[in-house]
Amino acid sequence: NGFAGVNVSFGDTVTPSVCEMSAPSVSVKATSDTQVNAGDTVEYQLTVTNTANDVCGTIRFDVSAQVESGWQASSQSISLASGESSVATIAVTSALSATSGDYPVTFNVVNTKDEAYNVATQATYAVAEQQTGSGDVVAVDDNVQMSKVST
Repeated sequence: NGFAGVNVSFGDTVTPSVCEMSAPSVSVKATSDTQVNAGDTVEYQLTVTNTANDVCGTIRFDVSAQVESGWQASSQSISLASGESSVATIAVTSALSATSGDYPVTFNVVNTKDEAYNVATQATYAVAEQQTGSGDVVAVDDNVQMSKVST
C-alpha cells in the first residue's frame, strides 16, 4: 500500500511570460486658449499611458506633432512602465504669415519598442483674425512712412 501526495494551489495568479504589446492610451488638451495670433505658441499636454503588460518592461514613447509648413513644434520622449502614465508637453508655434482659421495639429505617439503600436490624435490651433491698426505710422527698414498727415 503506497501513498501519493498531491498539492493543488488555486490562489496564485499566473503572470504571462510573453510581452503582450498594445497601443498606448493618449489624451490631449491645450494648456491655454487655442485661438491666438499668428506666430504665437500654444502648448498641448498629452497624457500617455503604457497599456502593455509587465513582461514588456519600460517602454520609451516619442511624442511629436505634425504641423503646417513653416510652423514649429517641439517633441519629447517619455519612458513608462506598464500601467504608468505621464504628461508630455508639446509647444506649437505658427508662422507669422499664417492666415486666420483653424488648423489641425496631429500628435504622434510612437512606441519605440514596437512601432506597430503607435497612436495619432488631433487638436486644433486657431489663428485669430488679425486686427488692423490705424495705419498712421509704419516703420520699414528703420525708415518711417506716414500714410496720412493731419493738419
